[in-house]
Amino acid sequence: MSSRTGNLPTRPRLISELQTDPLIKLADEAEWLELEINGDFSATRASRVEISGCRLVEVTLTGSQLEDLHLSDCVLEHCELSGCFVPRLTAVRVSFQGCRMSGIVAPESKWEDVEMSGCKSDLASFRMSSWKKCRIEDCMLAEADFYGGSLITTRILNSDLSRIDLSKADLRDVYLHGSTVEDMKGAENLSGVVIGSDQVIPLSLALFAAHRVRVDDDPPNP
Repeated sequence: MSSRTGNLPTRPRLISELQTDPLIKLADEAEWLELEINGDFSATRASRVEISGCRLVEVTLTGSQLEDLHLSDCVLEHCELSGCFVPRLTAVRVSFQGCRMSGIVAPESKWEDVEMSGCKSDLASFRMSSWKKCRIEDCMLAEADFYGGSLITTRILNSDLSRIDLSKADLRDVYLHGSTVEDMKGAENLSGVVIGSDQVIPLSLALFAAHRVRVDDDPPNP
């Protein structure tokens, strides 16, 4: 793979020996610093939570509501975030590995130097979100919503992008190599996207649909 589509995000900065805290709580204005976390925090409601320099392993957050969540220099491994409501999430130097994020709702979120690998994020809502120097690979993003979002210097590789919504999105220096792009909405906004030759036909069909171009081999009768 060329350097243009190669590694982009700066890796999370974690110390070698993380502490554990079996009594850790997830509450308003909680601060988790340099910890290894494993636990079930499903249906938690909290705001202004700071998580920095942590490794989260098989953490369950299903259906949680976490407003203004800040993640920095974190690794999340096989965590369950399905149905989470995380408005104004900020993630900087974060790696998501094998996480389940189906139906996550993260409007106005900010993602920078973020890696997602092997994650299931179908039906996710990233409306009005911004992505910079991110790499998404081998992920399920079918029917994800990036309406009005900004994706800059980002790689979405070998992922399922079928039926995603890019309406009114700003895309610059975005590579989609190996990804499924059938039935994409907002294809008219792809001026800053680079694709492989094998993606030309399915993406052309999406562009035709966006511009209401109809293919018909039978000309009208004179």
